[in-house]
Amino acid sequence: MNVPKRVRNANIEWMRIIAMYMVVMLHALGKGGLLTNLIGAKTIVPYISWLLEALCIVAVNVYILISGYVLCFSKFKIQRLIEIIAQVLFYSIGCFVVLVGANAVNSSWTDTYTLLRSVLPIHMDMYWFVTDYVIVYMLFPFLQKSIQSISRRKFEVLLAIMLLFNCVIKSLAPALLTVDGLGYNIAWFLNVFLVGAYIKRFGLSRSVKPFVFFCIYLLGCLMTFAERFALEYVYVKTGRLHDLMNVSYDYNHIFPFIASVALFLFVISLKEKNNLVSKIGLALSPMSFGVYLLHEHMLVRYAWVEWLHVTGLADKNPVVFTFAILSCAGIVLIIGIAADYGRILIFRILANLGRLLHIDLQMERINGVINE
Repeated sequence: MNVPKRVRNANIEWMRIIAMYMVVMLHALGKGGLLTNLIGAKTIVPYISWLLEALCIVAVNVYILISGYVLCFSKFKIQRLIEIIAQVLFYSIGCFVVLVGANAVNSSWTDTYTLLRSVLPIHMDMYWFVTDYVIVYMLFPFLQKSIQSISRRKFEVLLAIMLLFNCVIKSLAPALLTVDGLGYNIAWFLNVFLVGAYIKRFGLSRSVKPFVFFCIYLLGCLMTFAERFALEYVYVKTGRLHDLMNVSYDYNHIFPFIASVALFLFVISLKEKNNLVSKIGLALSPMSFGVYLLHEHMLVRYAWVEWLHVTGLADKNPVVFTFAILSCAGIVLIIGIAADYGRILIFRILANLGRLLHIDLQMERINGVINE
């Protein structure tokens, strides 16, 4: 099957970095205990927290949209599958060895179960996003044939049915759904992945200006926040709908989904520029995923908010709080990128060794069989 050569888009690569910054922000707010009640709040800090959460909740969906968009016309590469598994193992085992060796974690975290999750992070679902990505990527050779052959109308009907089942019904339901994975399950990952692939295959209407997409993104975020406020208000007044208070912040809720698609369309509709900023984005983007693997390791995910004193920010005044939370997320992003740069250098040495042993030739044969 002939596929066009992939050319990296600087706008999309910058979107990866920004989305990862948003992911860190989400974890800082959530794991830092900063998402407190709005009704009766003594300061506006909880409002700032929930608004930042709304602006950033699109990050995971955007990352999945990018995957579907980029992979739509890409060839399957066994090297890519091995590389991502190796990258995950680098952090899952590396963080365990370093932290346990330095006696930097509670002894209760050094049991056999923790060790097993570190050695088998994908099978043990240490990083849910990685587990879903690996499954989808292994299915990709089958998916790609359907994506590239299905008619536009059939594709749209398929997506409409999937979105109705995975997104619309949950967004309108007056109670929590038993089978709802909140956007963390493979069904939602595949749904958003296919939306990204649809956008890549059938293109983007140039009649809509980028500014319109950005306004839709902001509107979706504001609606996410407004629903959260309204449901909390109903709960305070009536004692009902407590379980639904945070539903608008689920990845598979209609408001975050619309906002994430709009933000993605905004990015790809911008004219790409060949300047220093673009080159920086292209250089740093491959290291952005390492940020996630580092700060979301099971021994790190609740520790780093303590190390950076995120948990104490709720008592700060609004200006200090906003500056501090934005800075903490930036610090984690920079440290993660620096760490992954070191990982890339190590992997380059191993890749050169693999070429000397002609392992790369065996992998190309596998690629040839799968992609023929």
